[in-house]
Amino acid sequence: MLTIDNLPKGFLIRAPGHDDAEAVADLMAACDIANFGEPDTTVEDIRDDWRAPDFDLSRDAWVLEGSGGALAGFAWLRVRRPEAELDADFNIRPGGRVEAMGPALLTRIDGRARERAGGHDCILWVPAPSVDGAKRALLARSGYIDVRTFFRMGIDLAEPTTQQSRSPGAIEIRRVRLGIDDRAIHATIEDAFSGHFRHAPRTFEEWWAARTGHAQFDPDLWFLAWDGDRVAGALVGYDFVEIGFIRELGVLTSWRGRGVGTALLLRAFERFKARGQLRISLGVDAQNESAVGLYERIGMRVEQRHILMQKQLRA
Repeated sequence: MLTIDNLPKGFLIRAPGHDDAEAVADLMAACDIANFGEPDTTVEDIRDDWRAPDFDLSRDAWVLEGSGGALAGFAWLRVRRPEAELDADFNIRPGGRVEAMGPALLTRIDGRARERAGGHDCILWVPAPSVDGAKRALLARSGYIDVRTFFRMGIDLAEPTTQQSRSPGAIEIRRVRLGIDDRAIHATIEDAFSGHFRHAPRTFEEWWAARTGHAQFDPDLWFLAWDGDRVAGALVGYDFVEIGFIRELGVLTSWRGRGVGTALLLRAFERFKARGQLRISLGVDAQNESAVGLYERIGMRVEQRHILMQKQLRA
């Protein structure tokens, strides 16, 4: 039997509250384990997402709740580029019927996306793990098409390696100095990523609040590559206890192909290892062959594949 929302009897959709963060994190971790064998989401990640500017928890997120109060699904939406692009996602707890529960969440996403697009045509983006056939099939039936593949690549620093941290030529890798290098690292990341697929520029204030507001922020894992008094590249890292994560790595055009990215990564690996963190991961566009090649040369391997799917919404 289905309800008015086309959900199985006993299920309902509501807006989450901040006290739902742990239950949402538990649901997301269960999905991670089902897809990739280990959790990849923490409650700090959820709370960090919910603190994002221009995100209204009461209108931009939904939980699917069962008759016993347990969460069976979660969905969210946020603006990527005003009146042009929006990011969204939905997840159903493993064991639940995606084809029965997912459509109602996608309907919520579509409706809110149209509101946030403000009467303009827009693009709605939703990712799906390559191994999650049910989710991908539902998205395809709902008008989404595959557009791009992204890799999650990783390395185990406990394994032997011949790589050594050496700065190329006159390049010097230094840790970021808070209060001095703040704007330099933001400007470097923005410039380095300006030509990348789906890059959405962010002001210093937006970017700084997002990166330093996370519970795991630690400037010990942020680095700049200097060529004299000029910045050549930057790396932003986080230690999530279970794994070390390279959030951003960018090298300015004039310094590309000169080993700057390798030097930044290897210096970050040294710091992670000194802290006892041996598992390091990062995300990369599969079509960015130069970046994928760099990561493979230093010993990283593809661990996950995610398909970014797109739907055109007409005003």
